[in-house]
Amino acid sequence: MKKTLLSLVTICCFGAAPAQESPIPFQRHEAVITSVSSNGCYAVGSTQGVGYFINAKTGKLSVFEETGVIYDIRAVADCGIAAGSYAPNNSAQMPCYVTEGDGFVTLPTPEGISGTCYGVPEDGSFIAGNVSISGTDNNGDHFNYYQPVIWYRNESGGYDMYEELPFDKIGFDNRLTQGAWLLGVSGDGLTVYGRIIEAGGFVYLPVMWKRTSTQTRDWTYKELCSDYCFNKDEIAPEWPQYKPKEPDATEYYTAEELEAFNKALDAYNDSVEKASWTIPAEERGPYPTYNPNEHEADFFDTSTADGVERHNRYAEDYNKFLTDGQAYNDSIVLYNERFDKYVIDEKRFHILDMSFSNNGKYMVTTTVYETVMINPETEEVTILEGADGLFPTGVLDDGTVFIGQKAAIPPLDRVPYVHKNGAVMDFGDWVREHSEKAYNELMENFPDGHFGVIYSNNPEGLTFGGFNQKNEYGNLGWIMNLSAYDDLTTGITENKIADDVEVSFNSGEGTIDIAGKDKADVRIYSVNGVCVYNAAGVSGHVSVASLARGTYVVEVKSGNSLLRKKVMIM
Repeated sequence: MKKTLLSLVTICCFGAAPAQESPIPFQRHEAVITSVSSNGCYAVGSTQGVGYFINAKTGKLSVFEETGVIYDIRAVADCGIAAGSYAPNNSAQMPCYVTEGDGFVTLPTPEGISGTCYGVPEDGSFIAGNVSISGTDNNGDHFNYYQPVIWYRNESGGYDMYEELPFDKIGFDNRLTQGAWLLGVSGDGLTVYGRIIEAGGFVYLPVMWKRTSTQTRDWTYKELCSDYCFNKDEIAPEWPQYKPKEPDATEYYTAEELEAFNKALDAYNDSVEKASWTIPAEERGPYPTYNPNEHEADFFDTSTADGVERHNRYAEDYNKFLTDGQAYNDSIVLYNERFDKYVIDEKRFHILDMSFSNNGKYMVTTTVYETVMINPETEEVTILEGADGLFPTGVLDDGTVFIGQKAAIPPLDRVPYVHKNGAVMDFGDWVREHSEKAYNELMENFPDGHFGVIYSNNPEGLTFGGFNQKNEYGNLGWIMNLSAYDDLTTGITENKIADDVEVSFNSGEGTIDIAGKDKADVRIYSVNGVCVYNAAGVSGHVSVASLARGTYVVEVKSGNSLLRKKVMIM
């Protein structure tokens, strides 16, 4: 599709900036920012149908705005590909990816299918999202659920028709769920995470999909924390599978009987219309007392044996409907009684926001009353003390959580916080721990400390951004890159495992050799921060024959240790 770009400006705290290798420390934009790429090179957001895409390397802001069109951008990757949707002329949402150069590009979907995209890994190798599926069940009732899907990138650089991700469509109560929503993708592209919602919209569960490598499309689905929010000593509620249907008397009538019924019904409707309170009292007729719909049995011609047989057959079917209907209503009562005992209300998840750490150790979301951290491996749930009433906007690899302040009505003038080491602290104080210069720059721009809502996808929290809204209702978005400040202090030293790991380029084999660690997680970044290689369980070496000549940063992780080293590929 062709993008619509009504406002394309360059706004930065230093003014217009040329493309450069060194990051811009701090920049402001008239934009909503709800996602910043891990490397800090891109930021996106949207509000009220307007989409924002920022190239943080140059300070260029692209605004997507068009009358009657709703633009929505959810997430952006290190490679500059964002995930979102657009709805032309207020019609159904169309899944899209977004880039600075191409704008909104629709992804392939079958005709009549709508949806949106929520996540993309650092290398842009796939786009993850949801599509809406609807139909009619065995009882004749309409249903609709959200199906999680993935669009994989092909060799030409585009994306193929989506593939469905597996999930349990039938919930814990033997009822079709509302579907599974994807809420994000891990940077390495090995984990997709989100929520599933039961049919009544009352119970949410965190879910995730994992795969063993970027080379496979086989995903394993897992629902988390059912033991936390369900009392499994009680009997699980079960929704009745059969819903009685009232027989339609007109299907038993002869043509003559049907004609008589319709004639009586027309007369009744005409009388109802003439008895309307909108008609002056002196002209208003009496309200009819005989409703043919309530006396359908009266229209059978019981003077004939055939009429008697059809009347009796209808009466028998109607009486069975009454009996089955009572049993159905009783089963609904039993379902509700068991539901109240089975679902632990104070531990019930209500997942509107979710963050996932880069190392896969932490998932942060909300219950109806608390902000909680989940260990995806053990499914252990920990309440973040002091964070009730707040919502998660990012979680770092050390378990530090960025949390936001809710605001029910505009202006959305909010104060962000950080949950660290079991306690809540001001976001400004957290920044100050890392860089006094960065803190001073923030305070120069926000003297009251109201920085807004802060989002980060960086494992160490080195890059982040957010937005605030003042009394003028204008949006003030901003991006900060802590690595650009020369007084930065981080919790991980650059050579933490340098004593037992060696990294070097082997020009003869076209590989980067890694000695001293087996089954390590290895990433290779270009000098501008784009991840060009990502693999887990690496031993010995990795092939880099496909990479262009130049300088790269090789990151080796093993357990809690980390090494980053610049390597020249020649």
